[in-house]
Amino acid sequence: PLKRLSALTGDLPGRIAAADGEVELPATGLVETDHLAANFRVMGAALSARFRDIRLANETLEERVRERTAELTRSERFTLAVLNSVPAHIAVIDQGGTIVAVSDSWRKFALDNCGATGELPPGTQEGANYLAACSGARAGEDGGAEASDGIVAVLRGHRSRFTLEYPCHSPTTRRWFLMTVTPVALQDGAGAVITHIDITERKLLEEAQKEALLRLQRIASQVPGVVYQYLQRPDGSACFPYASERMRHIYGVDPEDLQMHYTLMLCHR
Repeated sequence: PLKRLSALTGDLPGRIAAADGEVELPATGLVETDHLAANFRVMGAALSARFRDIRLANETLEERVRERTAELTRSERFTLAVLNSVPAHIAVIDQGGTIVAVSDSWRKFALDNCGATGELPPGTQEGANYLAACSGARAGEDGGAEASDGIVAVLRGHRSRFTLEYPCHSPTTRRWFLMTVTPVALQDGAGAVITHIDITERKLLEEAQKEALLRLQRIASQVPGVVYQYLQRPDGSACFPYASERMRHIYGVDPEDLQMHYTLMLCHR
């Protein structure tokens, strides 16, 4: 009887785990063996139900993992699409300063500035440490040390925003950029979004305006009288946005003081 029972229950756990339903144990004709077989049937049914629950839970978990993975992929694609839709050069760094994502415009600018070596500038590719690249920049030339300090301040929560205008001239082109650093929450902790906007057009215009003003001042200095610009505001008040230096000699008023209100000139007549 024991041999028959052993044969009936051989590899019972494996049979239960592999079976979709109940494991059949035939009657043996022996009372003791049939009682044990009945007990095995009850135990097998319970284990079989448990295995079904485990398989169902695993299938549900796998489905949730697939859905979550697809959701994260969609989210990552959306984030990259947003980054790439902005003309500014954008990089995202983690709390240690390592670049975790860059926009297409950032990558293109880096490739366009490889130089004769064909190698990407240090600290521009994903996985590189942007803080180290800023710290390694020559002091006073492109604001690298100031940029590094500002980024660290944002990462540590000491500042909510940091901006810096800096030159980035090439051998053939004069260029200026505005860097803006803002905090961002990443999965692994705090980080920052760094944007670089080309402000060359504005800087060149400012330089042209300064040069034009200097030319005007040189011309005005040769005129016997006063050269000035008169502006009347919508509220009726008026001022001299510009007045030549002879305003100081004739009326005793500093030209800069007349930029707010012209009545100072009347008081000194």
